[in-house]
Amino acid sequence: FKHIHPLCSQKFIDKKLLLIKWFGRNQIIKESPKTVFDVAHNDAGIISFINNMKSEKSEFKNKYLLLSIQKNKSFIKAAKMINSMFDEVIYCKTNHSKSMDFSKIKSLLPQCIYIENPITAINTILKKSEKNDFIGIIGTHYWGESINQVFNISFDNL
Repeated sequence: FKHIHPLCSQKFIDKKLLLIKWFGRNQIIKESPKTVFDVAHNDAGIISFINNMKSEKSEFKNKYLLLSIQKNKSFIKAAKMINSMFDEVIYCKTNHSKSMDFSKIKSLLPQCIYIENPITAINTILKKSEKNDFIGIIGTHYWGESINQVFNISFDNL
């Protein structure tokens, strides 16, 4: 970093990097129950999301996952982690023409259930969750409209 600015230390740069907000990347959209949105859309992104969740200091009673993923993506490695980490997984088609068919999801995530409407899926989990639970919403930016409607968070004007 010295070649960029000779007075910048690694500690200074690390501190500044922590200030960066990546909307849609491990974004906390509700504190209780802890609800996190991540556009994680492939093995690497989903594994990173799960590892971030594991690093939480909180002990969660139940862990719920709302998933929607595009049909041209792969998450075979991440599926094993999802199966072992989450108590309940719900799949939605957030974009009917681009979302993966539920039959493929079900083959990778046997415990997964299908709720067609993303808003219904979010509300279903919110109603059953308790304050010490975890809710992950992952797989695509197409969750944005439903998140906006349920949580009143717009990603267009952050």
